[in-house]
Amino acid sequence: MPRMELTKGEIKFCEYQRGMTGSFFTKLFEAMTVSDGENLEKLKKAFPEEVASYIRYRDEDGYWPWLKKTYEEV
Repeated sequence: MPRMELTKGEIKFCEYQRGMTGSFFTKLFEAMTVSDGENLEKLKKAFPEEVASYIRYRDEDGYWPWLKKTYEEV
């Protein structure tokens, strides 16, 4: 999957992991890490792609190495 096929949420998550996001997205991803299921669902309504990327990162083996490699491809 070329980088251009990543979702906007996946790109933002990669930028967050590299310390490249502004304060809004930094705080958004930080909030995800401490949210319970109910509040994560609320965040998902407003930021579905970003939450989906975070959940895959948290729960899916091999997702982060794949995402990082895909993001870095030219």
